[in-house]
Amino acid sequence: MSDHWLLLSPAGAFVVAAMALFVIDAADPEGTNGALLSAVASAGGLVAAAASGILLLSGAATLGVELFDGQLVVDGMSLIFTFIFGSVTALVSLASLDYVRELPHKAKYCRVCPPTRWCRI
Repeated sequence: MSDHWLLLSPAGAFVVAAMALFVIDAADPEGTNGALLSAVASAGGLVAAAASGILLLSGAATLGVELFDGQLVVDGMSLIFTFIFGSVTALVSLASLDYVRELPHKAKYCRVCPPTRWCRI
């Protein structure tokens, strides 16, 4: 049963990276370094991709494992998607480094989306 909690490590990597981004930007919103934010986001994505890749190749969830009384199922398909999301997150955060340098508030990703009712530039 304790091995099943290891299957949450890819999602845990995303959560730890998100919390680190919040803490780094909350410390000094005006002077936050965009390269640091990009590095933290890339590291979180790479750790999540690596963890899901290792779990996928080791066959830890070949039959599917249910956690939280069946509310969360970790199987091969979910690990493949977690690997894809982690690698894409790392690549996008590295590719957007030049764009983020020009923003006044580095962690305000609302400016990336098109202007809508919820997200105004």
